Amino acid sequence: MRAIAGARACFENCSKHVLVDTLNKRDFEIILEMAFAVSGGEEEFKKRPFIQVHFPAISPLIWDENACETVKIAARYNIPIMISSSPMSGANSPIKLAGTLQLMHTEIVAGAVVTQMLLEGCPIYYGAAPTIFDMRYGTMSWGAAEHAKMAAASASLAHHCNLFASSPGFATDSKIPDQQAAIEKSMNLILAALSGVDVLAGAGLFEGELSYDIAQLVIDNELAKYVENVMRGVHTDEESMSVDLIKKVGIGGHYLDTDQTLQFFRTEHEESILLDRRSRGVWLETSEKTIYEKAKKIAADIISSDNEYSLPDKAMGEIDNIYRRNT
Repeated sequence: MRAIAGARACFENCSKHVLVDTLNKRDFEIILEMAFAVSGGEEEFKKRPFIQVHFPAISPLIWDENACETVKIAARYNIPIMISSSPMSGANSPIKLAGTLQLMHTEIVAGAVVTQMLLEGCPIYYGAAPTIFDMRYGTMSWGAAEHAKMAAASASLAHHCNLFASSPGFATDSKIPDQQAAIEKSMNLILAALSGVDVLAGAGLFEGELSYDIAQLVIDNELAKYVENVMRGVHTDEESMSVDLIKKVGIGGHYLDTDQTLQFFRTEHEESILLDRRSRGVWLETSEKTIYEKAKKIAADIISSDNEYSLPDKAMGEIDNIYRRNT
């Protein structure tokens, strides 16, 4: 029921590719029926599948029957498949981090073999989510530095197999949007990005993806922009080095009114609507003083505004009928 309701919300409100995270064959068949309605029929959907499915291993070295049944259907329609593994170091994988990575890689490669036996050329990618088992509390930790290191290392493993790499780059063990969430999300994200991970998941999520906050999604979007900016590096060519301009302005001058500043200040510097760069005096006059307060207002404004994307009435009606008939 949860997977069906989630898929319906995505189909009706989002124009992007959708991950259908269901391990139940019946639920997946219902979701597929809704996807056909969005595409205008089963044959049209086959031409451009706009959903993907999750094929997770159960460490160590087990594949759930329901997951296998779902993947059989997905392969039939050439639907992209995320083959994933989430071993916990010290619990269901070796305490040594390299051993955990070895087990994870073995499981994902095994999943790749299975999907290609079902349909050679079926699109797949490498879903790495290695964690540790915290011996003090008996819990999984995705905010730990060990997770960040292993997730970053997974990029090399995936690319060695010519696969895209995915990891929960926004992972945190925090239960609320606090300093812990900021530290763990930032470190996980930047390390994974610098290591070459292609898909970074988990925006808006807390406590190992057990809870969600719409304002945190806005914050994580800002964090993603920040990391994307860092990853672009500093472009260096003759014009960018600005040697002639430095000579022209000379000693003790300024660059505020130069043609270069006027031409490039919007592109060379990235503006932020969330991170505060104002003076203290201006900041004291504002109503939303914390980053969370600002993010919450931005989220509310987005939710209350008109949706630019909408399905045709016919497709909306078909989805509604399928949903009512099966829930």
